[in-house]
Amino acid sequence: MTYSVLSTKLNRPQLPESMVYREELLKDSSWANVVLVSAQAGSGKSTIISAWLAEQDKPHIWYSLDEWDNDLMQFFTYLIAGIKSIDGQAAERLEQLLDSYQSIGFETLLIALINQLHAIENPFILVFDDYQVIRNDQIHQIIRTILEHMPKSMQLVLTTREDPPFPLAKLRAAKKLLELRISNLRFTEEEAKTFFSRQRDLTLNEDQIQHLYKRTEGWIAGLQLTALSMQGIEDINGFIDAFTGSHYYIMDYLMEEVLERQAPEIKDFLLKTAVLEIFSGELCEAVVRLEAGEGNAIIERLVKTNSFIISMDTTRKWYRYHHLFRDLLRQRLEQQSEIEKEELHHRAGRWFKTAGREQEAIQHFLNAKASEEAAALIETSPS
Repeated sequence: MTYSVLSTKLNRPQLPESMVYREELLKDSSWANVVLVSAQAGSGKSTIISAWLAEQDKPHIWYSLDEWDNDLMQFFTYLIAGIKSIDGQAAERLEQLLDSYQSIGFETLLIALINQLHAIENPFILVFDDYQVIRNDQIHQIIRTILEHMPKSMQLVLTTREDPPFPLAKLRAAKKLLELRISNLRFTEEEAKTFFSRQRDLTLNEDQIQHLYKRTEGWIAGLQLTALSMQGIEDINGFIDAFTGSHYYIMDYLMEEVLERQAPEIKDFLLKTAVLEIFSGELCEAVVRLEAGEGNAIIERLVKTNSFIISMDTTRKWYRYHHLFRDLLRQRLEQQSEIEKEELHHRAGRWFKTAGREQEAIQHFLNAKASEEAAALIETSPS
């Protein structure tokens, strides 16, 4: 099967308007062959790297990973598409070999990939975002091989919730690894003040900010969720006095607050679109059954209220939910009937099929238990 490429997966996330810039974290990073940003969910990993890339004078490949990228052929397809933005000739050679994968096999293609990366003369940065989703041992082998035969012109960046199965100790000893952990990513108290000063319709005094900062320990998602939860609340002091618990209890509480405070039609939209890894206004309209234009209107509203929605391209057509928020939405969706969830996947599958995106259509049809439609699409897809 051939795989079409959704270009937004190869675009770095757009930076939020209320961005707190932290240039010092990666100010002196040119010496590192590998940059590893490993920390818990909601720590601002992707945002830090996206802001850093915006200041670099060399090109980059950004690859946003999701569960589907454990498919080896899809992984190669997207990686080669990213390479095309850096070196068209190298990508063309790899595309030709990928078309012959069944006859040449994994090792031959891997060797060719390493050789073509070495053939790229101009310096560039390769970013794998959300690497924790990868469970395919062959993909791990690809990255390990790149690390063992690191191209001189390339800098590799990994963002992840958990350390990848690579020889990190060896890289540290060789002083080739720059690591950012939660201790680096937490906001300072001054950064928290800056963050809250940029929130619309929310005015806090220094004591209130200090209390929230201590409770969240500078955890970025906790601060963002807190700001969302306080919108429209008159008794700010009462809210802050009641604000307690560990990171995880805070997250659960604030996530519930953010969701429950939405208007019924917005809450319905959020829950139903949680089945989607990425979405556009038109796709949401098909899944939720909205009138033309309503999907984009709701998305614009969510963007304006900073409701954990992330733009994936400069045209602001494709979006995704923050992973924490998406996890909550899917957890709540699980409480609804299985038939309803399958119908949502079925609608998504039909939309992707019409759009010519067979791989996404097949996955949604399988989730919808529409095995006949999935099989028919597999049979008619070019191999």
